[in-house]
Amino acid sequence: MVRIDGTMRLCPLLLIAACLALWACSEKNEKSEPEAIGLPIAQSAVYVGRARCATCHTEEAAAYANSHHDLALQSVIPDTVLGAFDGSTLEHDGVTWTFRREGDDFLVETNESGSTIGHRVAKVFGVAPLQQYLVEFPGGRMQTLPTAWDSRPTEEGGQRWYHIYPDEHIPIGDELHWQGINQTWNSMCAECHSTDLVRGWNAEDSAFHTTWVEEDVSCEACHGPGSLHAQWAEAGGIEDAPPGLFLVAGLGDKDDGKWVTQAETGLPVRIPARSASAELDTCAKCHSRRRALTDGHAPGEPFLNGYEPSLLLAGLYHNDGQILDEVYVWGSFVQSRMHAAGVSCRDCHDPHSNQLVAQGNALCTQCHDSGTFDRETHYHHAAGTPGSSCVDCHMASRDYMVIDGRRDHSFRVPRPDLASVLMAPDACSACHAEGSSWAAEQIAEWAGEKTLPPHPGEILARVRAGELEALDELEGLIQDKSASDIMRATALFELGLRLEPPHMGTLIEAAHDSSALVRAAAARATESMPPESRAPLIGHLLDDDVRAVRVSAARSLASAPLTSLDPSLHAAHGRAVQEARNAELANGERPGSWLNLGVLEADLGHFEQAEQATRRAWKMDPDLAAAGVNLADILRMQGREEESREVLIKALERHPNNPSLHHALGLAWVRADNPEHAVEHLGKAAAWDPSDPRLALVHGLCLSQLERHGEAIFALENALQMAPTNGDLRLALIDSLRAQERWDEALTHGQELLRQRPEDARVVQLLREIQQNADR
Repeated sequence: MVRIDGTMRLCPLLLIAACLALWACSEKNEKSEPEAIGLPIAQSAVYVGRARCATCHTEEAAAYANSHHDLALQSVIPDTVLGAFDGSTLEHDGVTWTFRREGDDFLVETNESGSTIGHRVAKVFGVAPLQQYLVEFPGGRMQTLPTAWDSRPTEEGGQRWYHIYPDEHIPIGDELHWQGINQTWNSMCAECHSTDLVRGWNAEDSAFHTTWVEEDVSCEACHGPGSLHAQWAEAGGIEDAPPGLFLVAGLGDKDDGKWVTQAETGLPVRIPARSASAELDTCAKCHSRRRALTDGHAPGEPFLNGYEPSLLLAGLYHNDGQILDEVYVWGSFVQSRMHAAGVSCRDCHDPHSNQLVAQGNALCTQCHDSGTFDRETHYHHAAGTPGSSCVDCHMASRDYMVIDGRRDHSFRVPRPDLASVLMAPDACSACHAEGSSWAAEQIAEWAGEKTLPPHPGEILARVRAGELEALDELEGLIQDKSASDIMRATALFELGLRLEPPHMGTLIEAAHDSSALVRAAAARATESMPPESRAPLIGHLLDDDVRAVRVSAARSLASAPLTSLDPSLHAAHGRAVQEARNAELANGERPGSWLNLGVLEADLGHFEQAEQATRRAWKMDPDLAAAGVNLADILRMQGREEESREVLIKALERHPNNPSLHHALGLAWVRADNPEHAVEHLGKAAAWDPSDPRLALVHGLCLSQLERHGEAIFALENALQMAPTNGDLRLALIDSLRAQERWDEALTHGQELLRQRPEDARVVQLLREIQQNADR
C-alpha cells in the first residue's frame, strides 16, 4: 500500500510470484514538576504573556519589539497593513486581483471563479521582505492569499503586489491552490507564527477550533509557560532556586563555555564542548522541514519528540546536501562542521531581536582568526568586493517566494569541481559566468598541492544513479561517525530502498546508534524486509526514549506478527502503535494522514478501521489516487475481490494514466485468473512509470507466465538499465532467458547476480545449473 510521505509498502516478490503461479495450476518518560522550594505557587506552569515578562526583562523586551518574531502575525489595523489597498490591481494567469479599502476593512477581490468575489483580510502575516494576508473560510479555516506585498524599498524592486507562484497555473481544486490544503494557515503556518498554538482540527465536524495564547512568536513560544518563573521572581527570588529558575525551557548555557582560537590553525574550539541541544531543538521546531507528531509541542521537549524532520532527500536537497526546496535552516545546519563543533543559533543570531550579532565578516571572525581568514590570501578576491564576503562563498543564497533570499547554513567549502557530477550549484557561479569548470581550475590553482577531500554527496549521487559499486561506500558512510547524523540517516534511507541480506549488519548497528535520527532511519529502512524478520532488528526501538524513533518502529512492526516480538516488548508495542496512530490523528485535517492511518490499521489487521480511514481520505480528496489503491488492497485482504476491482476501475475513470492504479488492477486480474486483462494493465503501469523497477518486474513475470518470453526479456532488460542493482529484476530476466535456452546470456546475468548476492546459496545453485547447460 501507498503511504503519503512517498513511500510504498511493497508486496514481497514471493507473494507476486505465488499469484502468477496460480495461473499455471488453474509515553515512556514522565517529567517531574519543579519543586516549589517553599514558594506558595501553583505546581503547573501556565502562560502569562510577554507584558509580564517585560516588567523585569526590559532589555530583551526592547530588542524583541518590532522583530520578525514580534510581527509574525498581526491583527488588521492601518498601521500593520503594509500593502497598497488603494484600488491597485494585479493580473496573473488570466485572473484579476483588486486591493481596496472600505473604512477599517481591507478587501481583496478576485474574478477567478468567473464572477468577482471579495474577501476581507482577517490577519496580516509577516513583514519583510514580503507581507501576506489571511482570509477566513467556513470551518474555522484561514487561507493564505497567493498575492503578496513586496515590502522592499522601491529601489530594490519592492513596493508592489506580486503573485508568489508567478510562472505556474494552479487550478481550483489543486492542493497548492490558495484555497487548498497546502495553503491552510491553521495547519501549514500558524504554529510558527503564534505562541502555544493548538490546531484543534476536529474529525467529527471537520472543522478547525484553533487556539493560541499570543498571536505572534512571543517570549513563551521559546521559554514555555512562565507563571512559575514569574511568581518566583516576584517573590524576590530564592537564593537556593534551581538552575533553571523555574523556566520550563531554560535556553542559556550552564557551562560558561568559551570559544578559543587555536594558534596553529586559526580555527576555534569551544571549551568545554557544548553538549546541550535545548536551544537548537527550540529553534528547529519552526526553522526546519518537518512533520508534526502531536498537535502542539511542549517547549523544552526534544525536537524529535514532537516532529519527524525531512532527511536530505532528492527533490528537497541537492545530492551534496545543499538546499533545494523550501527546507528552511535546520537540515543544512546540522550537516555543518559548525554544528559538530558546538556552534548554536545564538552564536550568530540575537534570539530576541533576530538580528545578527555582528555585521559582515566580523560575524565569522568572532571565532575564526581574522589574520588567517579575513584576508586576500584566503578569499582570493579584492577586499570589499562580494567575493571577499564569507557568506557569499560559504553560505550560498536561494530565493523562495520569489524575493525571500535564504542562505544555506551548512557552511560548506565551495566545490565547483563537483557541481556537474552532483548536479548541484556552486557558489562561484553565482557571480562568475565562466562556469563551474573554470572555477574549479581557479580553486585548484589556489590550493596548490592540497587535495580536496571526497564528499559524501558523491556516494549519494552514485547510489541514486544505480551504481552497484557505491552500495559498499554507502554502508561505509552510514558507519562513519565523523559524518553528520542527518547525512548518515539519509544514507540509511537510500540503503532501505535497495536492502539486501549482506546489509543486515549495518542495519543492526544503526538501530543501536547513539543518534535518534539514525535509529529512526534504521527502523524505516526495515520496511522493505519481510515483516517477520523485522522484530529482531528493531523491536527494542519500540521502547526508545525518543518519540520519532518509537513511531518509526511502530509503523514498521505493525505488520509483523506479534509472536516475532519479545514478550517483554508487547506493552511497548501497544504504546508505540498508539503514538503512531495519534501522530496521524494530530494531522487529521490532511487526507494523507487518514490514508496513513488506514495503512497502519491494515497492517495491524484492523480492516474495518482501515477501510473507514481510507474511505475518509478519499472523500476528503477525490483526486487522491493512492486512496483508491489502498482501499482496493484493504478489500482484497478481506476476500472482497470483486469490490476491490470495482474500486480500481472507478478510480481509473478519474485517473486513467495512473501507474499505481493500473498495477493494482493488473494484480487483481491475476488473482481472478484473467492473465490477458492483467498483462494489459501491468504493461501500462510499467510504461507510465519506468523509474519504478517493481512495476517492470511484475509485468515481466506476467509476460513470462503467458510464455511471451521475448517480450518479458525486452521489458526486463530495459528495466535493468534503469536499476542495475535490482537483483529481483535480474533473477526474473534469468528465468526468461533459461526458458528460451539463451544460456550464454543467462550465464552473464547469473554471474552478475552472484556478485550482488555472494552469500545466497540459491544463486550459487542457479549459476551452477546455468553453467552446466551453457557448457553443453
